[in-house]
Amino acid sequence: MLNGFYFDCACDDSECEHHECGGPRIANPVFFIAAANVASNNANLTIQQMLTAFPQYNQLYDGWGGIFVENYSYEAIQATVSQRTAHGLAFNFNFTYSKNIGDDGNFRSGWPIPASAIDGHAQAWKQDRIDRSWTTTSAPYILNTYAVYQLPFGKGKIGANNWLVTQLAGGWTVSGVYQYSSGGPFGVTWSSGGQCANGYTTGNAYTCMPSLTPGYSGSPRINGKFGSGPKGYVFANASNIKYLDINAFSQPANISTTANSAQYLIGNAPRTAAYGIRSPGNQTDNLSIRRSFPIWREYALMIQADCSNFLNKMIWGGPNGGWGSSTNTTTYGTVGAPGTLPRDWQMSGHVTF
Repeated sequence: MLNGFYFDCACDDSECEHHECGGPRIANPVFFIAAANVASNNANLTIQQMLTAFPQYNQLYDGWGGIFVENYSYEAIQATVSQRTAHGLAFNFNFTYSKNIGDDGNFRSGWPIPASAIDGHAQAWKQDRIDRSWTTTSAPYILNTYAVYQLPFGKGKIGANNWLVTQLAGGWTVSGVYQYSSGGPFGVTWSSGGQCANGYTTGNAYTCMPSLTPGYSGSPRINGKFGSGPKGYVFANASNIKYLDINAFSQPANISTTANSAQYLIGNAPRTAAYGIRSPGNQTDNLSIRRSFPIWREYALMIQADCSNFLNKMIWGGPNGGWGSSTNTTTYGTVGAPGTLPRDWQMSGHVTF
């Protein structure tokens, strides 16, 4: 007996329905059935299906949301210069140069991939290496700085003996915060309607990617800066201006010998930063001016003016990276509305005691 089940009796199929003859019957696992269905349907036996980590499953789902199943390598050099208040000025300057490599986000296959399966047959890839590249959040240059400055006017400073200078210019404090980060590597995926899904991924969680166009040189960035042109971002957003050349990428080769049954090779475009493309950088600049006016004893009136986006810089998200064939070019390379608000001033006043 093993765990309450007997295995030392002899019986035929009609008798083996109780635990005394080897245990109760159990249902055939769903993934066995899925594997049988895939094997019995030749139309689904694609290269990508055979390269999946679990080819017997129709779809993979990560219950942890990818948090604990990705690999990163972060390297950085940081430099900081700071000054405590001296002569009315205090500041802090921090600069980071970094490199973030990983395999997060889009991926094609976790298995070793021979060169014959890659469009162009240029290179074979070891397991988990084809999509190890710059992460989409990798910003090589990051700058953070702030400063607080007390204007050198008033009592004990410039114009101390001048009532007008003391009253108008004395006691003011100016502070500001500025942050900048360079844009992250930009990723292009292949979105050609049903062509990609039917001939490439066969319903799995893998991402279709295009190939680099043979002979294409230079940068695929076109039409100037993101959001440039007449009327600025209104013009760019309303007119669907494309900032990426669709001809920089091409559809992977179809090696199928059966009509209406595509079998595409795996696209050879890098997962991120193809042709060095990066999304727009990001910056934040805020300014504050304030002064305290004595009223009586410990009572004082504090007035303050705060400005967000002082330089009135519009920050854009990355352009649409859903590359397609000539029949799917509507949104590729376009940008949406900016992610920042225009310059904004706010005034406030309060009594302190």
